[in-house]
This record gives sequence, C-alpha cells and structure tokens, in this order.
Amino acid sequence: MDNILVVDRERSSGFLIKSILLGRGCGVSISATLREARLKLHTGLFDALVMDVSEPENELPLVEEALAILPGFPVVALFRDEPQSGPFVSLRKPIRVHTMSDALRHALGRSPAAWNRHDLDVPAVVSVGAEFVECRTTALSKHGVLLTGGPDFDRMRRFHEFFHHRLDGVIEGRIAFPGGEESFHAHAAYAEQTPDQRYRQVGLVLDEDREWFGKLVVASAGE
Repeated sequence: MDNILVVDRERSSGFLIKSILLGRGCGVSISATLREARLKLHTGLFDALVMDVSEPENELPLVEEALAILPGFPVVALFRDEPQSGPFVSLRKPIRVHTMSDALRHALGRSPAAWNRHDLDVPAVVSVGAEFVECRTTALSKHGVLLTGGPDFDRMRRFHEFFHHRLDGVIEGRIAFPGGEESFHAHAAYAEQTPDQRYRQVGLVLDEDREWFGKLVVASAGE
C-alpha cells in the first residue's frame, strides 16, 4: 500500500483528494499546515506528496525540502491557475478522479524508491524517563519509525495514554528485530488514526539516520 501525504489548507478539497486516493487503495494522511507537513516528511514514512499549491512562493519550497531529504521523492502539485513546471507532476484544478489517479501513478512510476520505507510488524518498547509502553513497529525508514499500540484494547489504551502528553522531548526506543534488538532516540512528529481508523499511530523522527536494511532482511526471512 502506498502511503500518501496530502497537503491542503482547504478541508473540503483535502478530503476529496483523500477519498480518491483511498479508492485507489492508498493510505492517506492530511496536513492543513506546512509546519505539520514538514514534520511528517522528515519521518520518511510517506511514498509520495500531493500538494495544493495556492501560494507558490510559500508552498513550493516544501517540495525542494522534501527532495533534499528524499531524493527522487514523487510529488503531485495541484494548481488553480496555469500549472507550473518543476520536479513534480503538475495538475490543474478542479480535481477529477481519473486525472488525480493518473497524476499519482505517473509520479510514483517515474521516481525511484530512494527514501526506502518498509512495512513490517515487530515488537517495540518506547520510554520517556522511567515511563515506558510496549507497542508495535509497523513501518520504518532511515529517518523515522511508525508505532501503534496494536489490536489489544488494553495495550491500545496504554499507548494512547503514554503519548497523550509526550509529543515533545526525546523518546527512547528499542525495536525487537528477529536478528537482534536495535535502540534509537527520536522525537514525535505526528499522531493520528491508522488508515482503517481502528487504532492510534505515532510517527517518530529519528535523531540520526539509521540503516535498518540488514535487520529487515532477517525479519522478512523469518516471516
């Protein structure tokens, strides 16, 4: 499943884009502000960016920043007026189902997966000081980690309570790969519902880039 970040200041058009992409089988996260979008992009946990460009001088620099973090990152830029050219697939509004789907397919097809996001499901423990919670790691990139409490109601509750007042400051964590445990330090970038709306998930930005590939190969072999 492709995980798409949608940046749109207008709630109605943002949810229209989300509904189109959900129908295409994508996971979707919406950001109404550039600050929130920037935090999410720094996790490296998204496969493409769809941005409504209403103020190019303010919004297009985010595309440049995304490409600096994730070279070759797929971007679809939506314009109300004449589309501009750039390192993205341009699309003129109003939004249509087939043109939006085609633009995203084109963007994903022409860009390499250099940001290297991986889906998985392995145990993790995160802590702040003496407080800790057991959870699951559901996705990784070299820049970030995606965590959820899991399907058990009690674990979900503890996960929610742990992160409710801990979205600032350093978070320490340990991921239990089949090939060995790995520790990390990170900061919370965002918290939202999972794509199926059943659980809470939290995206973390690592304090330093990590190369997880060796551990992921072992994890895949053990499945």
